[in-house]
Amino acid sequence: MVSSHLLGGFPKYVWAVDDFGEVFEAKLGEDGRSYHGYPIGDEDRDLRWLIQKEWRTRQ
Repeated sequence: MVSSHLLGGFPKYVWAVDDFGEVFEAKLGEDGRSYHGYPIGDEDRDLRWLIQKEWRTRQ
C-alpha cells in the first residue's frame, strides 16, 4: 500500500504486512529516490491496526 502524498512523484510512505501480520512502513528518504523501512511497533498500535485492517480488505 502507498500513501497518496507524493514527493517528487514518489509516495512518501509505503506499507506492507508479512505473513505473520507484522506491519512495516517505509519512508521516502531525503534523496527522494530511496526508502528506509522499519516495523511498526506497539508505540503506533492504532496505525498498525488500521494498516492491518486495510491490508485484509485488499487481499
